[in-house]
Amino acid sequence: AAAAAESFLKEKATPDELAKIDVVCGDFFRFEGQFDFIWDCTFLCALDPSQREPWAKQMRTLLAPGGTLLSCVFPICDKQGGPPFALSVPLVKGLLEPLGFVAMSTRECVGAEKHMPG
Repeated sequence: AAAAAESFLKEKATPDELAKIDVVCGDFFRFEGQFDFIWDCTFLCALDPSQREPWAKQMRTLLAPGGTLLSCVFPICDKQGGPPFALSVPLVKGLLEPLGFVAMSTRECVGAEKHMPG
């Protein structure tokens, strides 16, 4: 996935944009450093539910002051087991708000922009 992202960026991004983007592959829970922007696209749902609080704490550690965490909350359903493990907006807020995160907005994706499994 990291190689595909780097290839895409080399094709599509300008030199100024490339200078601002790092593609990183590694152990999330051991990663150090801080970022202005973190895009969590269906990562939390892949983790065992016992890792949810450590996920939230690591997001707090990795996000620079004033930074933005964008999280795709998926799947929103009542299913048992996983991965992907079922999530909800209130569950994710319950993990992040005690650590000082504030939801700037939430919205449900519909139609063509809806994330589908597979």
